[in-house]
Amino acid sequence: MSRIFWESTFGRRCQVASLWLVLGLLTLQCRRLPGVAYAAGPHAEPVVVRPAGATRALLIRATLLLPHQVLAPGELLLDAQGRIACVGPDCSAHPAAQGATVIEAPGSVVSPGLLNAHDHLPFDHLRPRPVTERYTNRHQWRMGLDGHAKLVIVPDSTPARLVWSELRQLVVGTTSIVGGAPGPGLLRNLDRVDHRLGLTQPTVQYLVFPLWDKPTGPRLNDCGYPLFTRAPALPPTGPVGNLVAHVGEGTDAATTNEFRCLAGLLPGSYQALPDGSVLIHAMALARSDAQWLAAHRMSVVWAPHSNLALYGQTAPVLRYDSLGINLLLGTDWALTGSATLPEELRYAAAYNQARLHSHFTDQQLWQMVTRNAAQGLGLAGQLGELTVGAWADVVLYDGRGCATPYQAVLRARPATTQLVLRAGQPLYGDARLLRRLPASRGRSQPLRIGRGGPRKRVCLDPEVPVTLQELRRANRTAIALDPTPPAPAF
Repeated sequence: MSRIFWESTFGRRCQVASLWLVLGLLTLQCRRLPGVAYAAGPHAEPVVVRPAGATRALLIRATLLLPHQVLAPGELLLDAQGRIACVGPDCSAHPAAQGATVIEAPGSVVSPGLLNAHDHLPFDHLRPRPVTERYTNRHQWRMGLDGHAKLVIVPDSTPARLVWSELRQLVVGTTSIVGGAPGPGLLRNLDRVDHRLGLTQPTVQYLVFPLWDKPTGPRLNDCGYPLFTRAPALPPTGPVGNLVAHVGEGTDAATTNEFRCLAGLLPGSYQALPDGSVLIHAMALARSDAQWLAAHRMSVVWAPHSNLALYGQTAPVLRYDSLGINLLLGTDWALTGSATLPEELRYAAAYNQARLHSHFTDQQLWQMVTRNAAQGLGLAGQLGELTVGAWADVVLYDGRGCATPYQAVLRARPATTQLVLRAGQPLYGDARLLRRLPASRGRSQPLRIGRGGPRKRVCLDPEVPVTLQELRRANRTAIALDPTPPAPAF
């Protein structure tokens, strides 16, 4: 067995003039490149081997995406408590491997479960709509200010809607989300203490209006926001790194003003962003502002799809990356952003190639939804990495024909997502796998997504208050589980 170290070369190999063509190529079946030692072989379909007296442990043999390298072939051992017990070329000597069910998957790529660092789940049933004008701050489209058209949008937080939106994310490998409202079961809702499904770290503090300015709108050249005029000027408290807040969404001076007041850089303000916070969007920031972020160990959630649709611009991610600022990726919402995290990854990859001269490798984009996300959200060592002791939130993707194993994640669709585990428990995957895994026997039910491809099954948690049939009936007008993405807005 050997370790193969990969570097993404997709951006250097594919030089095309049309951005739409780029996005189209990323959604097609991956093609194997000459000379690349990444081949599935003739027996590529995953096979479950269940020994007599099998325990609840699971041993997966496949290509493993580790934090900084690819291990091919590799072994991943998940114990009966839902944790990762061993990662390496050979886990057979580990005590938990004795009696473990084995998944032989030579054509599969194993990734940590994806973390969606920013979404608005109550709006994710809404189908994408064309944006016919460009805004310069978020108050213009939500309040109809400065002569702009107001976007009339109606949220829906009923369980059937929220669970459906979470299911759409789950079937492509997302296992955790910061989404503003929990759907019972399925995903770990990192911003809700009662929906994090076993995590013991402090709950993420998710703020859409950190300046308390929802009813008042933007300001310019002062910090007269309700946060500072109505609240005592106390130093920030709470666990470091757990604040996730919308900051700097837009392109104008009023948007910059928001950030500088929250950072305590203008008169009449104080630092309301604890060191180690996560800023969603962070678009209208100058270089000096970015240097402040770096000095205070801030992370930034990049949402290029929605940013470009609404504002025609996105965050200065090259500047942030040059300063060592931790970058995460989020879908924002399906209305103007992406319906799934792999869709957002493909959009980011296309933008990266067309506008950023392929600055980010496939590996770096993948890290934005795994390791980087876990670090920014205060969950390093628990989620986002295939490492011993972490929760066994694990996804198997069909990697056959991919130029690099990271592309198995970037091009993921429900049909190519072979197995999704949360804390070692199967939630979704190929029917022939779920029928054979001890933990899913008697729990799974058929799930039809699109036409063709492998048969799929899903395991709905006991907490889910609706049946699969009720979900389908309630979401006939909502976005499908495998939607066709809209054309790029740039």
